[in-house]
Amino acid sequence: MERRLHDRTETNVLLRCRVPAQPCRAVVRDLSYDGCRLEFADTVVQQGGSVSLEVPGCRPIPGSIAWAHGLSAGLRFDNPLSSAAAISLGLEDPQPEPELIPEPEPYPQQVGLLRHWLRRFIKLRS
Repeated sequence: MERRLHDRTETNVLLRCRVPAQPCRAVVRDLSYDGCRLEFADTVVQQGGSVSLEVPGCRPIPGSIAWAHGLSAGLRFDNPLSSAAAISLGLEDPQPEPELIPEPEPYPQQVGLLRHWLRRFIKLRS
């Protein structure tokens, strides 16, 4: 029986993590806001162990191992992913940059045109 709160999204993100304090690398194979499936290169983890994911530009994401099978494990996050972490991991699309509206150009200097017009007017009056 599946007990996930959110659907998983397939990913292929290589991250540094700490198991529990030892640094290692893992690939995030699928991801949701409340957990992920990790595949370790050479680190074996046990159910109930702690893992902290190091996502660039975000605070470490702590969690506990829900299941483990060989070098693969399911990680349940202690807290749901923040929007910044979800964007960094590819779960959410970044917000589009606001479109800048160009400033209108100031009225062109028409001093020369005005002088030309004034000269013609004076010439006609004389």
